Amino acid sequence: MKQNEEYFSKTGVLHEVGETKTFKNDFQVKEFVIKYTSKWGDEFYTFKIKGKHHDLNLIDGIQRGETIRVTAVVEGAKKDYNGRYYNDIKAISILKEGQTFETTTEVEDNPANDLPF
Repeated sequence: MKQNEEYFSKTGVLHEVGETKTFKNDFQVKEFVIKYTSKWGDEFYTFKIKGKHHDLNLIDGIQRGETIRVTAVVEGAKKDYNGRYYNDIKAISILKEGQTFETTTEVEDNPANDLPF
């Protein structure tokens, strides 16, 4: 991670994983999509993993439908194609999340305090 880069994290369900594309000097790119629910409904983020073969291992062992947390950085560049500017969302870490979450609050099992809903 570079010192001055700003990172963000997004948690969602792995929706799709693209094929690995190989370029000159064995440089590779793999795209994947996560789906998450916001107040506007289902939304999607497309991330890229870039680098040599070992860099693409971030997504290995994760199956479609599993919940993951992706930390990423936005990279921008002006391309020669049509003189337009493009942005990539580059994944730098992926953590698989389980279906159970730890809580710091203890819950008492007291039938007298049960609510009807």
